[in-house]
Amino acid sequence: MPNFVEYVESERSQHANKKLAVMLLAQKLAEHHAGQAGSFAQEQHAQLYQVERGNPKRTFVGAIFKEK
Repeated sequence: MPNFVEYVESERSQHANKKLAVMLLAQKLAEHHAGQAGSFAQEQHAQLYQVERGNPKRTFVGAIFKEK
């Protein structure tokens, strides 16, 4: 979880400052989540091209699929 700090003192009212700070924190958090989602999607897409062969338990050969 990211550590965001927002200090706002632009309004005379403490409630207005708090409301503005919460809004700015929500915006920063949304940007952070969007960045993480984008990098996760890129990693998932890159994994599509990294196919690994497993250890087959049964192998079939030929046109009639005779077990090896």
